[in-house]
Amino acid sequence: MNEPEQFLTMGIAMLIQAMHNQTQAISRLAASNEALVRAMAEADDADQGDVTPLPARGLNGRPL
Repeated sequence: MNEPEQFLTMGIAMLIQAMHNQTQAISRLAASNEALVRAMAEADDADQGDVTPLPARGLNGRPL
């Protein structure tokens, strides 16, 4: 493999790693947003006295 090909291969590997890191960060953000919404809903339910069941699944279809 010549030098330009090695440089391109290294660049692609770095891009893939950056995309992986970004995906992990987005997943952490989604999880924290989900936890925040759940906490807000539970606090709202506690304030109202009317307890409605929380959904069993999130918007993404995952169990909560």
